Amino acid sequence: MNRLRSAVLAGLVVLAALVGLVVPATSASAAAPATSPVSRVYVWGDSMTLVWPSYLGQLLGIPVVNAGVGGENVQQTKARFDTWVTENPSLLATTGHLCWCGHTNANLQNDNPETILPVVQSMAAQVPSNRFMPIGLTNGPDAPSGSPGYQAIVKGVNVDLQNAFKALYAEVRRYLVTDGLRVAGITATAEDNRNIAADVPPASLRTIEPGNPAHLNDAGRHVTASRLNDLIRGASWLVVDASLLATSTTAQSTLNPSPQGYGIRIQTEVTNVSGRPGVPTGTVRFQVDRRVVGTPVVLKNGQASSALVKTLSVGSHTITVYYDGDAQFAKSTATFTQVVTG
Repeated sequence: MNRLRSAVLAGLVVLAALVGLVVPATSASAAAPATSPVSRVYVWGDSMTLVWPSYLGQLLGIPVVNAGVGGENVQQTKARFDTWVTENPSLLATTGHLCWCGHTNANLQNDNPETILPVVQSMAAQVPSNRFMPIGLTNGPDAPSGSPGYQAIVKGVNVDLQNAFKALYAEVRRYLVTDGLRVAGITATAEDNRNIAADVPPASLRTIEPGNPAHLNDAGRHVTASRLNDLIRGASWLVVDASLLATSTTAQSTLNPSPQGYGIRIQTEVTNVSGRPGVPTGTVRFQVDRRVVGTPVVLKNGQASSALVKTLSVGSHTITVYYDGDAQFAKSTATFTQVVTG
């Protein structure tokens, strides 16, 4: 009987091979976490990926490639992702992937949000398990709390993604609602407060251009980059010099918004967040729209102010402060948006 069973099994194996029924083996690396640090990040998705990947690259200090395509659904993104995985096997262990995918699947024209999670999971299964971070979908004023769109996106897709990916799920939408204006250094308007009450990212962080009302403006993009910088570092994707103590840099102007022609100063504070004693020393550098402001300023009790800035045009301006670290404390960066009115 045992010989008969063995002969039958052998015959089935041969038959399966002949008719092409062999199931492909799953790569061991697909499920195993990577141990090498990330040396590049790819951003996948739709038009919500505009611009902010370049800001994220500045914060991380490594290349960030924007592989997003406007109007693309999650199935189309996966097809391109599959190609990248096939063509770049040597990069899998050292590449992190962000996926802000599926907005097009959740709009009124397509309305198939239930397809997002399984496709994203299929993408994640092709790379090391700790190198793929999905970003929860965001909403605009057309999908306030309690609306069908809100239920599908926030209570549906995002909850599913969070349950599936746990610590590697990136919650950006809610952060824009609760902390976005503070991080951007913007005072809430009446419309902002109405948006926040409806659990919608505030108007001051979204574009006023026609199209998708959830699209972010430059301030919103900087907040998104800042949030993802924190999450990526928290996921230990980067190499951190363990001998240096962690810092946090915050920044604001003396008046925001400010009228055109009014001189402002950029105020910054560098804080020791390591839990160990000590006050950061060294210098900070200031930039407005990537242009250097003055010379590096020495910290005094962890604080510093820039030279007077009074030539800003009407509109929004990106202000960045760089703490260069010292022998004891690690570098850190702060970014906010300065609004100048006419």
